[in-house]
Amino acid sequence: MKRILKGILVILFLSILLGCGAENLSEKYDKDELEKLSKEIVTLINKKEYEVAFEKGSDFLKKEASIEDLKKGHELIIENYGEFEEFKEINFQEKNGYAIVINKIKHKNKEVNYITTFGEDLKLEEFRMM
Repeated sequence: MKRILKGILVILFLSILLGCGAENLSEKYDKDELEKLSKEIVTLINKKEYEVAFEKGSDFLKKEASIEDLKKGHELIIENYGEFEEFKEINFQEKNGYAIVINKIKHKNKEVNYITTFGEDLKLEEFRMM
């Protein structure tokens, strides 16, 4: 129960952090590099290589989440929307110094946004599917 509450609080904190006032990407980030990293993580997750994807995370992410959390979240996406089919669209934002990459992904039954958030060191700080 404590772990679930902690996970909910992390998601709430990061949603607040990322939800308001997002701006265009600053010069400190390279769009091509962010796109490559983000697509690599999304691809690993859709190949069910959760451990490899999780290793791209920052110390903060590894402390606050788990491989099992990632696996459960992805399994829900597959269960509800079907298997991954293709990348459709990509958008970039920046909020409070973090780069946010939004990949619109076509699944068999619906499009899903895979949101990856990176720090300046290009470590994965957050991953969401919605």
